[in-house]
Amino acid sequence: MLVTEKDYYSIFPDGSHATGDIWMGLPSGGILTWPRITGLVVTPACDLANCKTETITYVPIVPLDRFYRLPEFRTEVARSYSELLAQLGILKSGNLDLLEDSDVIQRLGALQPNKEKLAIKERCMLAYSFLTDSSAAIRDKSGRHILHTILGKNWLTLKQRIVRNGYRQDIYYLPPDYQNDAWSPVPQHSVVLLRYLITVPTYFLDIAHRSDESSWPQRRTELIQRGLHCSRDCEEHRPPLRALRLRDIFLSDLLTKLVSIYVRIGAPDLSPPVLHKIENEI
Repeated sequence: MLVTEKDYYSIFPDGSHATGDIWMGLPSGGILTWPRITGLVVTPACDLANCKTETITYVPIVPLDRFYRLPEFRTEVARSYSELLAQLGILKSGNLDLLEDSDVIQRLGALQPNKEKLAIKERCMLAYSFLTDSSAAIRDKSGRHILHTILGKNWLTLKQRIVRNGYRQDIYYLPPDYQNDAWSPVPQHSVVLLRYLITVPTYFLDIAHRSDESSWPQRRTELIQRGLHCSRDCEEHRPPLRALRLRDIFLSDLLTKLVSIYVRIGAPDLSPPVLHKIENEI
């Protein structure tokens, strides 16, 4: 069976709230570095259908170019940087705590490697620049080429795992919706951040849904005056817009991952010295 990007979404769903609704222009709740996001509703369908909840919970959808700057992915760059430093004899592989230490950077800068290790030093310098860059996103192909250079052969493998939803348990890949940019909530390859739960009152989204660009400024002001401060993060002249709904076959898969994060009962890992001792005994 051929599965394409068009199989993921229903365009402009009906007016009732539903699990899988995708809204653009929602407040980020301060848990991300930008005020407005696209969000996917994860409140249980039975609660929404029977009006049994006064709140609606959603999770952010972020473009991959922004995801690459988040801690969830920066660890990959840090791990690769650590391995490259180990190849140069500067730092033990796996020691991520000292990657931005000034002594490490000075030793790297002073290193005069042979031709064989010069490329490794250049990759290290790129990795350090990436890790210390405060930019919110990888903005073009040159940025992704830098990641390719840093990560080497792992770059293609990582991208494949992301698209196949095998990279991390707490993210879920979504393809572009290929709509006009003016009303496209998922204009780029993106991931859903399943750990970043955000909750707003149901009436907030009801008011947004009933509003247009002429009525929203006044209604937004009234919401702020009522103490709903998340409204401040919304655009002043454009209300949040429900533009897509994730189809059931993909929504079920996403919710399975979401539930598995929060209902599992974990146990602490053995401390490294104990783990090393056991490895030598078995």
